[in-house]
Amino acid sequence: AARLEAEGEARRQGESEERKAERLAEIARARAEVEAADREAAEARPAVAKAEAKTRELEQSCQVASTQREQLLAKQNRKEQYSTVEERNKALDAEILRGSGRLSEAREKMTACEEKLARTEHKRTEASYEVVAKRRELAGIEKQLADIGQGMRQIGEQLDKSSERTRLLHQQRSSLQRDVEQHRQEAYNSQGRLEATMPRAYRQAVAAVGRWAEERGYQGRLRGTLLSHIQVPPTFRAAVESFAGMALFNVLAMDDEVAAEAVKFVRTKRLGAVVVTPLSQVVARE
Repeated sequence: AARLEAEGEARRQGESEERKAERLAEIARARAEVEAADREAAEARPAVAKAEAKTRELEQSCQVASTQREQLLAKQNRKEQYSTVEERNKALDAEILRGSGRLSEAREKMTACEEKLARTEHKRTEASYEVVAKRRELAGIEKQLADIGQGMRQIGEQLDKSSERTRLLHQQRSSLQRDVEQHRQEAYNSQGRLEATMPRAYRQAVAAVGRWAEERGYQGRLRGTLLSHIQVPPTFRAAVESFAGMALFNVLAMDDEVAAEAVKFVRTKRLGAVVVTPLSQVVARE
């Protein structure tokens, strides 16, 4: 479970790193847009300045033309350039009209440049706000990554502790297995020594009853010898063997019927001597 949790944390950390890379890419794109907007504004500024200068020049030209017109109108007697006053006024009006047209065109260009510059400034402002937001988001992601790293370190420590506990449990299990094997061997040796003390007829009959019960499916009704169902401390074993004697090798039966069948089987086959004790006849003494 700890390993699965660690893998899950690692996967989440990988996803967080991918999101962080995406945010960094978005910030880089926003910065590129800001730089492009700055360049565009820088490129537009000379045109705006040029248009403003041209506008000022045209305004000055208009003022000069108006002044000259007034002077010409005031000087009724000077007819060096024009043959009549009407021709002079007509020429001056045409010059003023041309200057006004150029002034209007310059003002339109100036307005277009100002609008373009305003749009560029707006994009730059939006990009700046986006960069600030992305930086905040990136800071939050970095904090999450730091928390995830702390969690991963804690999980690693837990895994190390679990590994140490597992190693100790394996050692304990190996020790217990050796103990069980040793006790099993001791029990087997003790069983062999006890069976060696049994008369041959008893040993042969008990073994035959065990095989017969297995063949007939009576394992649940014939439960083996009394010896296999009791536990005696080593201090009292000699006393129990002396007191119980051959009764230790009596076969225990769950009921009278199967006990009678077992005895009949041994006698019919002449397999030796056996005592089958039904548990229904066993009465506990106070």
